[in-house]
Amino acid sequence: MKAIRLKTEHLFDPLGIDIQKPRLMWNAEGGTKQTAYEIVTEKWRSGRVESSAMHAEYPLPLSSRERVNWKVRLWDENGEPGEWNEAFFEMGLLFAMDWKAGWITGNYSVNKKERYPVDCFRKAFNVGRPVRAARLSSQPAAFMKRSSAAGRSETSAWRPVIPITANASSTRLMM
Repeated sequence: MKAIRLKTEHLFDPLGIDIQKPRLMWNAEGGTKQTAYEIVTEKWRSGRVESSAMHAEYPLPLSSRERVNWKVRLWDENGEPGEWNEAFFEMGLLFAMDWKAGWITGNYSVNKKERYPVDCFRKAFNVGRPVRAARLSSQPAAFMKRSSAAGRSETSAWRPVIPITANASSTRLMM
């Protein structure tokens, strides 16, 4: 028996969740009935839990930006353990003091009753040291293009959280 379709708070490998005690969920394949499960993370191990429930609550306190890799295995009706399956979730920014960003805006005052053409905002900045990975959180109305000094470029429809991976020697990002 194997756990499949592993989810956290009904999402596959979510980024930026804000639930302090997220629910870990799965479905089962193979076998007739799940009789037990075990969940393991870097900081917590459930031990074998005798239950047919296909969900559990993550019990430890979580901090902003924390990533939790978790795996689960199931036991079938014959008491045979199945193989492990893995997933992850990543916490968002939980407290106001965690938000450290600057708005990229146009050089005009907004009248909320007036519609404006699409602005094109571009911001290049130096980070001062090589970038392994970065994440851009944006709320554009339609399409955006992002690129890095390493030459990677992508145009995409609106996505609120976008991972950016830069060349290890790159110290400049352009968004």
